[in-house]
Amino acid sequence: MGGDARVLALDEMGIEASRGAACTAGDADPSSVLMAMGLTGEKSRSSLRFSLGKQNTQQDIDRAIAAIPQAIGKLRKSSSFYLTRQELLKK
Repeated sequence: MGGDARVLALDEMGIEASRGAACTAGDADPSSVLMAMGLTGEKSRSSLRFSLGKQNTQQDIDRAIAAIPQAIGKLRKSSSFYLTRQELLKK
């Protein structure tokens, strides 16, 4: 499940996130920074970035943290690939 799908799912929940580094926004290539840290291209493309500032509260952070597994669960429920893979793993 790619980072773009996660960003859209979080956006639907009112959580703003992006994929990759701010300096490469909109670039489909994997993050060179994450690649230099040893992540694979696939994991780099699946990354999420949250920007925080003085105006953010602990409540904002807690809400974002709680939203991540909810968004991923929603995506998994709608993904025929994930459902098929899970069914195969059960066998």
